[in-house]
Amino acid sequence: MESTANVRHLDLSSNRIGREIPGLEKHHYLHSSHLFSYSALLLANNRLSGAILTSFCSASSFSVLDLSFNNWSETFDVSNNNLTGKLPKSLGNCKSLALLNVRNDDFEGSFPCMLPLSLRILVLRSNRFHGDLRCSKSWPNLQILDISLNNFSGNVEPLNFSSWSGGIPDAIGNLSSLYLLNLSRNVFTGGIPESLGGLTELGSLDLSSNKLTGRIPHELTELGFLSILNVSYNDLTGMIPIGRQFQTLSADLFEGNAGLCGFPLDRSCSRPPRGPSEPEDDSMPSESKVGEIE
Repeated sequence: MESTANVRHLDLSSNRIGREIPGLEKHHYLHSSHLFSYSALLLANNRLSGAILTSFCSASSFSVLDLSFNNWSETFDVSNNNLTGKLPKSLGNCKSLALLNVRNDDFEGSFPCMLPLSLRILVLRSNRFHGDLRCSKSWPNLQILDISLNNFSGNVEPLNFSSWSGGIPDAIGNLSSLYLLNLSRNVFTGGIPESLGGLTELGSLDLSSNKLTGRIPHELTELGFLSILNVSYNDLTGMIPIGRQFQTLSADLFEGNAGLCGFPLDRSCSRPPRGPSEPEDDSMPSESKVGEIE
């Protein structure tokens, strides 16, 4: 029999292997002393459940690790790696999945609509996801949604969250559990949906570095727990709303919008604010220059 030291691939897929991975480690080939010797470990299409074993992350010899088509639950965190390709559709089988974090990887493809309704935290930050947001469902338990630093696009005004079709969905305001929403550094267009004022638990809203236009909805002043509102580096216009938490926000959270005026910016609304492409009027006092984001 070939010794395990010479075994480079182990294929246990399409069997009836059950229980959680810690119990599976009792298998001779899955003791940690053997686990790290494989270049490919295939465990797809079994009955594995529970949390994915964290020691997999220490197996630097892996070139292929296939855990698809099982019954994983709880959390899936593979952030800060060099993972590429598309998210596996089999994640939709994780009916108890609460957290998906792929921050700072190199995934691509469209928004992962296959994710289960149990999802509470979704972090796609800093990858190469792209395209319009098109999904036929929503996630009623979602509390944190961070899809910043990608290439998502589309108009943000007339959209319905349960049938995404382009940008910041209008009916996203129905996600009453949401307390962090980060859509920054994409290419969203259109206006900020008034329905965001319905996110009564929201504490942080980051819409910065997009191509949003129009006014900041007054409805956002109703968000009593809001401590961060970043709309910098868009093409917003008009007076910044007055009320509640808005009075505690700093000017840098609004900079990069030449058409905005009012507190906390040092720009009076006594005259119509300049449009994004309009030159300054030399007959009026010079406004402070807006810095550019690095």
